[in-house]
Amino acid sequence: MIDMFNCQPYDKQNRLEVDLQILCWEHKHKFYAYVIALPCFLIWGLGIPAMIYVLMAKEKENLDTDAAKIKYGFLYNGYKRSNYTWEIVIMYRKTICLSLAVFLSGIGIIVQALVLLILLVVFLSLNSAMRPFAERTLNEIEDISLIV
Repeated sequence: MIDMFNCQPYDKQNRLEVDLQILCWEHKHKFYAYVIALPCFLIWGLGIPAMIYVLMAKEKENLDTDAAKIKYGFLYNGYKRSNYTWEIVIMYRKTICLSLAVFLSGIGIIVQALVLLILLVVFLSLNSAMRPFAERTLNEIEDISLIV
């Protein structure tokens, strides 16, 4: 959905990167971008992690019960109990990275790379400070993946 906002100049006109036949910000593109892509991005990219956070926060005291493990266990297993929402942080990190890759593509690849590098350094620092995983090796793997 976020690719609907990825417009590049071709032949002195902004065209949609994924389909060069579509002129950006013309009637058809505006419809798809604002009516379909933007609401989907807001719901899936931002809303679902937020809703998961709200639902998990309500069950914060009961996360050790079988019912909570069946519902949310795949999201918090492997993390320290104090960092049960860390998977949501990772979801937002991925959403931010994708958004920056699309929205900064028109500015230039150097700026895009530098901003993404700064973002990854911030998340590496957060991961190093919080050590969210219950196992030491998982924290180290996450550090290495962010460095790569």
